[in-house]
Amino acid sequence: MMDLKEMFEECDKTNFEIAKKISSRIKEGIDSGLSHAHMYLLMFLKNEGECMVTDIAKHLDITLSAVTNLTDKLYILGMISRSRRESDRRVVVIGLKEEGLKVLETISENRNKIFKEYFSNISEEEIQTFLKVMRKISENVANA
Repeated sequence: MMDLKEMFEECDKTNFEIAKKISSRIKEGIDSGLSHAHMYLLMFLKNEGECMVTDIAKHLDITLSAVTNLTDKLYILGMISRSRRESDRRVVVIGLKEEGLKVLETISENRNKIFKEYFSNISEEEIQTFLKVMRKISENVANA
């Protein structure tokens, strides 16, 4: 029987393996070489609408220069728009464009296909238990 430390190490290892595999499968059919951070940024823009660079940095917990690096690639690929506020030209606003929405649709389709496949031999009761545990972990992380 594993002790608590071994269980945590096994959880960490398993989580990493799952996340790595899902991430690569989610990007299938997207030839743009987007990173996980790019995908998170696109999802954030879809959910929030146009945002200032500072809002993105705060949400993703990264520096302003890191946001610039992420947005540069997405801008070049035509997935986002960048504009400056007329009232304050220093403020950069980022928005999602049609090409970014198309990529998100592909990601969503891939994600649905993957989860259907990965959860195919797991009962609805087991999935409910898994979700309950994941929500508890999420609450602990949010409250830390």
